[in-house]
Amino acid sequence: MELYCDYRPRSKRKIVEVEHNQKWMLTASMFIAVVADVKCRIKDQSDLYIDENSSEEEVKLIIRDTAIAIENMLLEADYLGLGTCWTGWYRQKEIRAVLGVPDDKYVCGVICVGYADEKPKQRPRRALEDMVYYDTWGNKR
Repeated sequence: MELYCDYRPRSKRKIVEVEHNQKWMLTASMFIAVVADVKCRIKDQSDLYIDENSSEEEVKLIIRDTAIAIENMLLEADYLGLGTCWTGWYRQKEIRAVLGVPDDKYVCGVICVGYADEKPKQRPRRALEDMVYYDTWGNKR
């Protein structure tokens, strides 16, 4: 996994453009692009190209592992009093061009980091018994 951090307004604007012009992102103090390095699992392919349609099992595993790392980063940021939002509304080809990321890497997300303007009330949650199955799918006990 690699991290690309940027707080420069020009770079942030370019990222926002490929993220379907989500202008709210510009309010964040910085962006962290989290990039999965698939070659740590697939070492024998020098011409590896990865995008949203890749079918290799190893690609799915490294994206899963990197997503776990992103979630831990979000939890730590919250613990430190920071607000975050994990975004990913881009195509690999476009975000790579902005960040200079090689074709054999996969941008798993861009995290907007800053201090939150608001502290909304917690939304209602589904009851645990409505969404947990025991032993087999569908068994609510």
